[in-house]
Amino acid sequence: MSMLPLLAGLPTWVVAVVVLVVLLGALMVVRAIGNGRPHS
Repeated sequence: MSMLPLLAGLPTWVVAVVVLVVLLGALMVVRAIGNGRPHS
Protein backbone atom coordinates (compact mmCIF):
# COMPACT_ATOMS: atom_id res chain seq x y z
CA MET A 1 0.00 0.00 0.00
CA SER A 2 3.09 2.23 -0.08
CA MET A 3 2.34 3.04 -3.71
CA LEU A 4 -0.59 5.31 -2.83
CA PRO A 5 1.41 8.10 -1.13
CA LEU A 6 3.95 7.92 -3.96
CA LEU A 7 1.26 8.27 -6.64
CA ALA A 8 -0.42 11.05 -4.67
CA GLY A 9 2.87 12.97 -4.60
CA LEU A 10 3.38 12.75 -8.36
CA PRO A 11 2.29 15.52 -10.74
CA THR A 12 -1.02 15.02 -12.52
CA TRP A 13 0.60 14.60 -15.95
CA VAL A 14 2.90 11.86 -14.65
CA VAL A 15 -0.09 9.90 -13.33
CA ALA A 16 -1.90 10.44 -16.64
CA VAL A 17 1.08 9.14 -18.65
CA VAL A 18 1.44 6.07 -16.40
CA VAL A 19 -2.27 5.26 -16.70
CA LEU A 20 -2.15 5.73 -20.48
CA VAL A 21 0.87 3.42 -20.84
CA VAL A 22 -0.78 0.77 -18.67
CA LEU A 23 -4.00 0.93 -20.69
CA LEU A 24 -2.12 0.72 -24.00
CA GLY A 25 -0.10 -2.22 -22.70
CA ALA A 26 -3.23 -4.03 -21.57
CA LEU A 27 -4.88 -3.37 -24.95
CA MET A 28 -1.86 -4.79 -26.80
CA VAL A 29 -1.92 -7.91 -24.60
CA VAL A 30 -5.64 -8.43 -25.21
CA ARG A 31 -5.19 -7.98 -28.97
CA ALA A 32 -2.19 -10.35 -28.97
CA ILE A 33 -4.22 -13.01 -27.13
CA GLY A 34 -7.16 -12.50 -29.49
CA ASN A 35 -4.94 -12.81 -32.58
CA GLY A 36 -3.07 -15.80 -31.14
CA ARG A 37 -6.29 -17.69 -30.50
CA PRO A 38 -8.38 -17.83 -33.70
CA HIS A 39 -12.09 -18.18 -33.08
CA SER A 40 -13.24 -21.54 -34.35
